[in-house]
Amino acid sequence: MNAVRVPVVAGVAGGVGCTTVAVALRAWDGGRCTPAGDADVWVSRGTAESLSLAATLAGRPDGRQQQPVLAVTTDGRPLPPELLAPLERRFGRIVPLPHVERWVDRADHLAEVAMLLTRPSDRLPRALRPYAAALRILAEAVTASGRLHPRSPALWPGLLPVERLPGPAGPSRRRVVRTPVPPVGRPAW
Repeated sequence: MNAVRVPVVAGVAGGVGCTTVAVALRAWDGGRCTPAGDADVWVSRGTAESLSLAATLAGRPDGRQQQPVLAVTTDGRPLPPELLAPLERRFGRIVPLPHVERWVDRADHLAEVAMLLTRPSDRLPRALRPYAAALRILAEAVTASGRLHPRSPALWPGLLPVERLPGPAGPSRRRVVRTPVPPVGRPAW
């Protein structure tokens, strides 16, 4: 079995669902994407503004084999192809994440999010099954991207290899912190 490093998840803006995805995947929460930074999974909303920002931040396609994956949080409607077309060459895969109404007003939804990939789908509440299915597709896509191979080049300037990360970053380092995850089941990675 080949070892892989923990993925880095970042959002194209605040409030797009980055922390939710990071907790679900047991990944590093990289905060907001920047043109100089890179992440394995980028998170965007399914709006024209947010997807346009994702295209701008991703820049021009550079022909890399190991492209990041774009997770798009939706409001339940299909994503318009004309909004996705500019992104298809910049990202290895685009995975829509369905809206979960029960998380809107819950302050503690991250505990529920943390267990989504640790339980079989038939043991999850029905309202969470579509999101869990999308997360499995997202996890497969980022694993298949080749970006998590331990010999992949450093993706974030100043980011230490995962084994050497000392915990929450100090003020002189880029903000990369381990997302708190309640101890439930087995990790996704």
